[in-house]
Amino acid sequence: MARRNEAIDKLEHYMLNPGRFAILVLGKRGTGKTHWINELFNNQKMDNKEYCKNFISISPGMVYNSTADYWESKFKEAHMGTLVVEDVDTLSKFNQDLLFVGLSTGLGAKYGFKDKKYQFRIIFTSTKDIKTLRDSEELLHHKFFDRISQLVVKFPSYIDDNSNIIVDFKACWEKMQFDQPIPKALNDHICNWLKRNSNKIHGHFRDLDKLAINCHQLLLMKLPESEIFNTLIKEFNDHFHYTEHSSEPYDHFYINPDSSWPENLSQFKQHYREWLKFKYGSLKKIPGIIDVSRRTVEGW
Repeated sequence: MARRNEAIDKLEHYMLNPGRFAILVLGKRGTGKTHWINELFNNQKMDNKEYCKNFISISPGMVYNSTADYWESKFKEAHMGTLVVEDVDTLSKFNQDLLFVGLSTGLGAKYGFKDKKYQFRIIFTSTKDIKTLRDSEELLHHKFFDRISQLVVKFPSYIDDNSNIIVDFKACWEKMQFDQPIPKALNDHICNWLKRNSNKIHGHFRDLDKLAINCHQLLLMKLPESEIFNTLIKEFNDHFHYTEHSSEPYDHFYINPDSSWPENLSQFKQHYREWLKFKYGSLKKIPGIIDVSRRTVEGW
């Protein structure tokens, strides 16, 4: 709880910062990034704070074939408000270039393409860690990363801090507004399991939501409480838990069946080169690690 509260406090102060600085909010799926941005925006709106007139949220699927005119329209909608760009690491390089131009401030720290006439708070979110976003251009252009990471806050996972997991499960159960309460003995079993297995809750609030939904469904089926707990945990492990994701951008290479052998081999070499750079920080270190010269690897 302490680390989450620290992240919330930091984000609140960043959103109150009078400068036109971009905010980058990091955290794994389900850790509450978008929820707390929205919550703090509404609190600040009630207090008549600056940049609380409008709240515009953009997901990557909305900008697949975007143009400068599209972003200009979003700037206009967000004027004197807050613009949130979710999962920024999935934006195409083309969109990153467009945004870099549009967010290059004009006189008075205003944004825009044709005229610099819009003012707003801009916040980006990502599930990747800072090293993955910063140290390679596989996901984000370096110049774009520099532009969006002026203020950074990270929401902790349950691996980082599991002190609030029981309170979170209770909140998920209450949020669903089920007709019946969870029996105390069953709740105790689930809470004890959560404390011991918080490192398996990779989906965070999303996993807790699904645990609550499936537990309630088993109660409706009028199974014995001992059977409900065992069935719930088995179903969680077998079917509905959120998968663990690596933050490294180069951990898998996929063969394209529509490409030729030379094309797939070339793609693999490029993938392997970028992975080596990510893993060791520089290609200068690879002599002695792999039996291929640095010059050869640089040419892949």
